[in-house]
Amino acid sequence: METVRNELQAYVKSSSNKILNLDNTRNVTKQMLEKKKSETAATQLHMDSILHAAATKTLARSQICMAAEYLFQRICKLSNISHFPYNNPLKQLDCVGDYISDLNYIIKAYKMMCIKKDHEAQRQREKEAQQQI
Repeated sequence: METVRNELQAYVKSSSNKILNLDNTRNVTKQMLEKKKSETAATQLHMDSILHAAATKTLARSQICMAAEYLFQRICKLSNISHFPYNNPLKQLDCVGDYISDLNYIIKAYKMMCIKKDHEAQRQREKEAQQQI
């Protein structure tokens, strides 16, 4: 009877050790799972931020390209000079810049001409005033 009791105690002890080891393994695995879940969530958040930044940049680039296309089309309609149908937004913006520079030069030349006419008219009035004296 004593041997059966000793065998039972040995069995209970070994079973308890196995259960504790399995429980420890389960807890370690659970911790690893939680760690991997948090790493996955952090990676997903990082990827989402990268995708958002890329989408924002793509949207901004598309809006710039559409604006360049719009300005180029307006200039092609308003200008008397024929323009090569550029597909590159940078070349379109170069053409827009040239057009605006030309307009700026024309406006400055016109203002200078008006100032010159005003000075000539002023001199003419002064001459007429001196002749009347």
